[in-house]
Amino acid sequence: MAPDPLEVPFRWPRCHDRGVARRDTGRIPASDAFFLHVETPWAPQHVGGLIMLDTSGQDGPPTRGQLRAKIVAALPGLPGFRRRLAPPTRWRPLRWTAHTGIDWAWHVPEFDLRRPDGRPGGMPALHRLVAELAGQPLPRDRPLWRLCVVTGIEEHVAAVISLVHHSVADGIGTINLMLSMFDSPDLTSAMGDVARPGRLRQVLGGAVGLAQLAFDRRPQGRLTVSGTAKRTFGTLTLDLHEVRELARRRGVRVTDLLLAGTAGALRRLGLTVHTGPIASSDTLVEGADRARLAVGGALAVDMESAQFAEVPGPLAVVRAIVDTPDRPLWRPGTVLRGIAGLRSLHAAAPVLREWCEATGEGEVLLASPRSFCAGVDRAIEIVERALQRYGAPVYVRRQIVHNAHVVRRLEGLGAVFVQEIEDVPPGATTVLAAHGVAPSVRQAAAAKDLRVIDATCPLVTKVHNEVRRYSARGDTVFLIGHADHEEVEGTVGEAPGQVVVVEDAAAAAHVQPRDPGKVAYAMQTTLAVDEAEEIATVLRERFPAMQAPRRDDICYATTNRQRAVRAVAGEADLVLVVGSANSSNSKRLVEVARRQGAPAHLVDDVSEVDLRWLAGARRIGITAGASAPPHLVEELTRCLSGLGRTCVRDSQVADEDIRFTLPREVG
Repeated sequence: MAPDPLEVPFRWPRCHDRGVARRDTGRIPASDAFFLHVETPWAPQHVGGLIMLDTSGQDGPPTRGQLRAKIVAALPGLPGFRRRLAPPTRWRPLRWTAHTGIDWAWHVPEFDLRRPDGRPGGMPALHRLVAELAGQPLPRDRPLWRLCVVTGIEEHVAAVISLVHHSVADGIGTINLMLSMFDSPDLTSAMGDVARPGRLRQVLGGAVGLAQLAFDRRPQGRLTVSGTAKRTFGTLTLDLHEVRELARRRGVRVTDLLLAGTAGALRRLGLTVHTGPIASSDTLVEGADRARLAVGGALAVDMESAQFAEVPGPLAVVRAIVDTPDRPLWRPGTVLRGIAGLRSLHAAAPVLREWCEATGEGEVLLASPRSFCAGVDRAIEIVERALQRYGAPVYVRRQIVHNAHVVRRLEGLGAVFVQEIEDVPPGATTVLAAHGVAPSVRQAAAAKDLRVIDATCPLVTKVHNEVRRYSARGDTVFLIGHADHEEVEGTVGEAPGQVVVVEDAAAAAHVQPRDPGKVAYAMQTTLAVDEAEEIATVLRERFPAMQAPRRDDICYATTNRQRAVRAVAGEADLVLVVGSANSSNSKRLVEVARRQGAPAHLVDDVSEVDLRWLAGARRIGITAGASAPPHLVEELTRCLSGLGRTCVRDSQVADEDIRFTLPREVG
């Protein structure tokens, strides 16, 4: 579609030099040119914004037309929205030039996140959309901005996503623009009276900053992997009235508290928590003695902890470090550091109380089988062998398996994880993840002449074969599974027009095929067995002639791990499931345990265990999803042993001795 012409005439912005109005030549200021210069395909330099809209009291969500009308009305005061970059020539550098048409379909698109069955896509779908848009640099052949209308998130909820290049507007300016479009007060007025630096201080600050950039040392090493455009996005919900009240009491801005909340969340992930052995000495340790203890693995040294170590029962040592090798004890600053250390210990008191309540005698029940299955073992080995045979980098489309620890380890070996085939250089070695892909992905890989190694789990391949067989004879295929799971996305790609995803029993009760006499079903391999059977039962009752798989689609490992956790949950006061948040089979284990009446939580590793869960829990069950490494279970077991659950019992319901062959490229 051809871009619509602007409905307002273009006017050159004016600048003043010694009182004389002069026409803007399109020159790009150095501060803006910086962002254009450092921008790369994997590091876009635009400012992103997200406004959530409550449409319950309105006629409906905002439309593209309404948003377009607001932008048109604002265009006279937005010169950056009416110009684009002119390519540099031999004699002229990169510069701004007038843009006399706006491609509204691109600049103001509309995204409907509703699922195929009409249900809202939810916040996870919005997060994925924001991450996808944020990872794409704005093309330079048009004005550097986009405002996207998003509907179908939740009932009575819509959103507007803004993307404005930093050379056009900064973060505050972008947010103020969006707020003004919805008749809200701008952010600068919401901040209240904030003391701002004077002109001299601004100049001096800029000079210092430039000096730091000029003399800052370059990194001593190079990154082991190339950059990637992949982005993740999440949201945090806080009560605005409570945040404002807390900001008032603390004498800070609302934005300061939001940043503090983010920092706290990072600390919950263990990014600034140091753990390790504590050494004790009868005397102060300095110089060579300090270095000797450090080489031996000691994190810190004190003069008291060894006395408490002799007391029976769990022991934890929390130290606020005042002196370090570069800040010796005999310095005037020790007093101030000591005061800060006391404050830190005071703040840590509630956590220590939780730790005390979490201790107590008891036992750990290990569900077996647990952790890696044959398909996951095979996928990981394929990447490792590919790196050994072909050398780094080896590109992997999506996560090879859904576990952050596995991905980080393989990245350290030289694997590069990308979102799509388009992110892989032509001719590169590429591994397709265990969850399977649509035929279109293989076609895209062939078009780029990639050396493709298929790590798809053979049990997932079986489901793909079933869907191809059913669809070839004209059946509508009901795929029981979660529409946003990668395995389901790949399976649907085998016959997009004939596969209908059925996510729950309610959807099964209303789904309508083209011909009720020609239907079949297949299943995502990582579903909860009882839930999947409930959905299949509804479909069989509605369509008696429906064709079923020759053998159960839910894989043996999923079935065995669910049986094992069910047995453990019947005895346990608490169940901990080790696995990443995007692991479907790990989340199903949590659900199975809860249906047995046991409190259950998913943890990526021991650092995510909330001590409050352990209070009063004498018997603690542990299992792990099929993509979680076994050593994470061992670490968690050792942790619980340190808290008093010293008896460990294995509860085994099945033996697993299955092994899949490797593809010929790495066999």
